[in-house]
Amino acid sequence: MNQTATLCNALFGTRHTKWEINASNAHQKVRDGYMRDFTLKQAVRTRKITQHQANWVTQVWLQTICYTHSNWSTSVAVAIHKHSATLRKHIVAELRTQGSKQYSRKVVSGCVYYDCSSESALEYLAKIVYDSTCLFKTQIKNKNLKPLSFEETNDRAVIKALVYGLFTRPRMCAWIKTDIQDGAIVDASPRCISESTWHEIQRKQELYSIQQNADMIRKQNRAKFMTWAHGFITHFRLPTLDDWDAE
Repeated sequence: MNQTATLCNALFGTRHTKWEINASNAHQKVRDGYMRDFTLKQAVRTRKITQHQANWVTQVWLQTICYTHSNWSTSVAVAIHKHSATLRKHIVAELRTQGSKQYSRKVVSGCVYYDCSSESALEYLAKIVYDSTCLFKTQIKNKNLKPLSFEETNDRAVIKALVYGLFTRPRMCAWIKTDIQDGAIVDASPRCISESTWHEIQRKQELYSIQQNADMIRKQNRAKFMTWAHGFITHFRLPTLDDWDAE
C-alpha cells in the first residue's frame, strides 16, 4: 500500500496540509490557476505521473470532487453494488433513512462497506469501479483523450491511487441541495465504511428477525388459545337459579 499511498499523496496532496485536494477546495484558485492543477503539475514535474495521466486525473475530478450538480458517489455506489453481486466478493452499498415516520424510506448514501486494507483489496475495488462506471471512460473536455488502461501497469497504478483517494479520504463529494445561493453540501465521511459496521448491521437484522418471528408465534398461539377458550365457554353452560329451584 505504500506505493499507492505515495502516489495518492502526489495526486491529492498530503493529508492535513494546505495542498490537500478535496471537494471543499477543488475550485480554489492560486496564482497560476486552480490549486488542483498546481498539484498535478508538481506530480508531472517530479515524474510521478505522465501528462496524459494528469489529463485523465482532471477528467475524473471533473466528474467527482468538482461536480456539484448531484452526489456523484450515489450512482457509483449503486454500480459497484450491482456489478460486484456476481463476483467473488459482493461490495454492499450503504442505505440511509430519509424522511421521518410514515414518510421515511431507505436511499443509497453513496458509501460502500469495504476495507481497503491491502493492495489486492484496493485493486479489486479499483477494477470494479473501472469496469462498472464511466469515471475512467468519459471525457469532459478533451474528446480525443485516450482512456487509461487497467491492463497497463502505470495506468493501473494511477487508477488505484485515484480510487484510494476518492474512497478512503474524507470530504470527497459535494452537491448543491436546492439553490446555488445556499452553497454546496460537503459530505465529510469517506466513501468506504468498515466492513465490521456491515457485519454488525447484519447481526442486528438477524436478531430483529428472530424477535419478530418469536412475537408472531406468540400471537398465533394466543389466537389459538382464545379460539379454544371461546369454544369451551360456549359449549359449557353454567347452572342458573332456575336450575337450582328445579332440584
